[in-house]
Amino acid sequence: MKKTVATITLLAFLGCPSLICAQETLGDRLHAYYDTVCKERGWKELKVNVDGLERKLIWRAPQGGWPKGAIIALHGGGGACSNWGATIRLGRAKVAFTEQAINRGFALFALDSTDGLAKDAKGRSYGKRWACTYDPKVKNIDLPFIDKVVDSVIPKLRPRKSSASIYMTGISNGGFTTILYATHYPQKIRAFAPVACGDP
Repeated sequence: MKKTVATITLLAFLGCPSLICAQETLGDRLHAYYDTVCKERGWKELKVNVDGLERKLIWRAPQGGWPKGAIIALHGGGGACSNWGATIRLGRAKVAFTEQAINRGFALFALDSTDGLAKDAKGRSYGKRWACTYDPKVKNIDLPFIDKVVDSVIPKLRPRKSSASIYMTGISNGGFTTILYATHYPQKIRAFAPVACGDP
């Protein structure tokens, strides 16, 4: 009973209108709800195949072109790309950022992280992105995803007479990946803005 009450309290805190969430996996239900909110607010979803893995992103852009270019935004640990577009209490600062960016002429691309995708030899999850920094046998699978978005996805979606500039930001785990990408492909991004993070 305590667990159910705690879940319902958390859902109310996060702004989830349906207490059916308590009957299923909390994370799955919340992220599904956030995806729905994003779609209702005009975000488009894309699936990108990268080295045999299906990766997800959402994006929004100003009508008629991107005079300031595009921003890639990376969420923190335990989150999802929908954190940048869903109007939830814990994501209000991210949503405010995306709204200002779009209103000022930037397209916004929010990417899902590798949470649970990378496995070790025994099939255990490596978690988010950290293992590649201390185990040379572990390939970072976010970098090729971001690279495909930078080299292929954004150029195909960019309207004519839009700025070709691409910027990158991320918070916490997303900030770590922003730093990591900056050390690998600095020439592809005009400016990096990692937030509340470090490079281990």
